[in-house]
Amino acid sequence: MFRILAYKSDSFSEINFTKSESSKNFKTLLIGENGTGKTRLLNELISAVRSHHPSESSSRTKKFNYELAYLNESNKKILLNSNKAQEKTAIISNKVIAISASNNDKLPFSDSDKFFDKNYQYCGIRETSNASWTSSLMRKTIENLLDCVSNNKIKPLSKIFSFLSFENIIRIRFSLKKTTKLDLFNCKAEDLLEFIEHYSLNSRRMQVDLIREFDLKAARNILSYFKDIILRVSDKEAYFEVNLLDDNYGFLKAYQNIDLLRRVGLISDVSLRLAKEGDKQDFTFMDASSGESQLLHSLSSFVRYVVDDSLVVIDEPEISLHPNWQLKYISLIDLLLTDLKGCHVVIATHSHFLVTDLKPEDSSLIVLEKDEKGIRATPIESSTLGWSPESVLYRVFNVRIINSVYLDSDLQKAHQLMSSDDIDFVELKKLMSKFESLVLDEKDPLKKFIGAMEDFIDERG
Repeated sequence: MFRILAYKSDSFSEINFTKSESSKNFKTLLIGENGTGKTRLLNELISAVRSHHPSESSSRTKKFNYELAYLNESNKKILLNSNKAQEKTAIISNKVIAISASNNDKLPFSDSDKFFDKNYQYCGIRETSNASWTSSLMRKTIENLLDCVSNNKIKPLSKIFSFLSFENIIRIRFSLKKTTKLDLFNCKAEDLLEFIEHYSLNSRRMQVDLIREFDLKAARNILSYFKDIILRVSDKEAYFEVNLLDDNYGFLKAYQNIDLLRRVGLISDVSLRLAKEGDKQDFTFMDASSGESQLLHSLSSFVRYVVDDSLVVIDEPEISLHPNWQLKYISLIDLLLTDLKGCHVVIATHSHFLVTDLKPEDSSLIVLEKDEKGIRATPIESSTLGWSPESVLYRVFNVRIINSVYLDSDLQKAHQLMSSDDIDFVELKKLMSKFESLVLDEKDPLKKFIGAMEDFIDERG
């Protein structure tokens, strides 16, 4: 099991994530205004955990002072700090996975040669440390889906497709280039090998090292895949089809072969094609909505890489998602965690919809705020499960809603207290603090009421 209990560093005073020692998978939501350090906290947690992994990648993590308390697989509380980072005596989580839907996220990036690092996996949409491409996102999604199918992760994958109302069938379609005389459906392995060797000698592209390892056996394998599973649509197009509910061993290798042929210029326009439930007409990944493509990529990454006892950090998953999907996001994560154990998922969000689905027995909610001493973290002790979005906005995010029944109730309570012969100043000060924390326009009449409360407390409190 891996469960973060508490954390503090140069940037953050002590943050209590939970006191729960339940064996269930656990989720923590971080909320706060822009600039309160949500992403910085995610980055520090990633670096702190990775610094205790005995791997090459951990040597590249940033050095800073921290203390981290967590529960291990024996349900034993362990305290680690930055001074012990170099000892690497304990692997405190099996894996660290970072997921983001933002094209300018600040999460640690995996270099191309480290993309499959066994301890850390970046699953954002950037292709390099400062760029992103939709075509790259599609290729990563294809790899995720086929890897999940090949590794018998069909059940969670089908849950994603059901949520998106997609058919459980995908097609990988591509164009056959006619700029060469090589016909992949009617050529010899020796001809394919000769073509690729010629490409290797005359190309300076970055991926040429992979191609230099290509041999006659690899050429025969590619051509056998073309004969067995690739269906030709015309002289210019072909595809292969994968039913996610069937045994599909070998399709990932088939796609990897197709990707190699794309790199050497024999095929082009590789696309992932999907279909809505009950709709015979398919569409490309590029034509999916931004919310559909975001969820399919991020959640297929989740299924592919998350294992037991993982730390998963997710930055702003609500990007491009309809409010109905935001309301169901936590439940969807729970579904994907069904066959896993001991994981801690930490989510930074601005969405009040995510808060309404938190179950108190396996989750915590932390509000980050800035004050004169730095960043303050306050756990919300009361359960928010089932709260209305309006209630969450007012009671958690400190946002005033016009005609809010919750604000009206607190205003009436404050007025009654100020009119009472036996005044409860402790409760009155709590209400005033709540009102002061609200985001108000300068002309808002509530400001005058807050001023009157301050004067009342100063005079009589």
